Amino acid sequence: MEDLELTKEWDKIFPKSYKVNHSKVTFRNRYGITLAADMYTPKNINGKMAAIAISGPFGAVKEQASGLYAQTMAERGFLTIAFDPSYTGESGGTPRYVASPDINTEDFCAAVDFLSTHDDVDPERIGIIGVSAKRRNFGRTILENIIGSGFDKYRIVILRDGEPDPSGVLCVPDLRSVGEPLDLFIVAVGAEHVPGLVDEVLETGAAQSVMLIPGGLGETEESKEIAARMIERIREAHGKGDGGPVFLGANCMGVISRPGNYDTWFIPAEKLQAARRTSWRRTAIVSQSGAFLLNRFSQAPEMSPAYLISMGNQTDLTLGDMMRHFISSDEADVIAVYAEGFKDLDGLRFAQAVREAVRNGKQVIFYKAG
Repeated sequence: MEDLELTKEWDKIFPKSYKVNHSKVTFRNRYGITLAADMYTPKNINGKMAAIAISGPFGAVKEQASGLYAQTMAERGFLTIAFDPSYTGESGGTPRYVASPDINTEDFCAAVDFLSTHDDVDPERIGIIGVSAKRRNFGRTILENIIGSGFDKYRIVILRDGEPDPSGVLCVPDLRSVGEPLDLFIVAVGAEHVPGLVDEVLETGAAQSVMLIPGGLGETEESKEIAARMIERIREAHGKGDGGPVFLGANCMGVISRPGNYDTWFIPAEKLQAARRTSWRRTAIVSQSGAFLLNRFSQAPEMSPAYLISMGNQTDLTLGDMMRHFISSDEADVIAVYAEGFKDLDGLRFAQAVREAVRNGKQVIFYKAG
């Protein structure tokens, strides 16, 4: 576990409560990043307690609102921790001050794991609180990155009803108003809106490919049936006519294509300036984990691949599909793949594609996690 410099004195923006005990703790997420937290324990309570892990919005630290929430809930009888997310505050990780939903989710998982093994916590009663704040959303960041990477903004359309967008990009009220089918439709809305948009894309034929950014769909018991029906509709469309659009994701961090002059990552450009300014190499990196992709790219910007592709949940397009795509690519001589798991029979298709790629003179680097 990396050594962190933790402040010993009280440094919060709120006064210290006489009703709770305060201490500093550390724990590690599955990416090996050490997280720093303030623990608040109610005084004069015996036995195992319910516990809460709390973290703030992007850029915030535990000395602010999340700490106040934690102290207040401790006053009400909960054992609480307010932690700094990876890359932020007293927690570890580089580059500094980068937001990643994947890693932030792992931070919360690590916090819950830490609490579940604490002597004073009932592991059956652990909750989390995420403190929110109004800020630039993923859709806006993606739009800025696409334009900033040199893509012609007059070839971009925003799905939004109402006043024009300050960027000067054309806005239309719905998919039926886009005219010619879109080459790529990027979906950056709440997971609950995704099935409806997928249905609309399939009905209208408004896009040839779709990138599903949101996570969460199919990852909870409540959403599994909804996700299964959506996948079935996509498969039915593939069996008719021209096969319909292909879907990348969900839970996809985006794609950076240097040859195509577009960047659909939802990481603000200023957080990875060095990595995005270097000339690109003839390499494609495909990763099932967006967090792994972000971590490697930020730590080694000199890799500067032609393509950075986050696969996400493989709702439609799979690792095998992506490997097969790059077999004949003129922009990639090296194909690197990070995989956590394969869809049924896709491991075989992937292995066959690797063999063909090697025969075509490509170099393939494969890392299987877990």
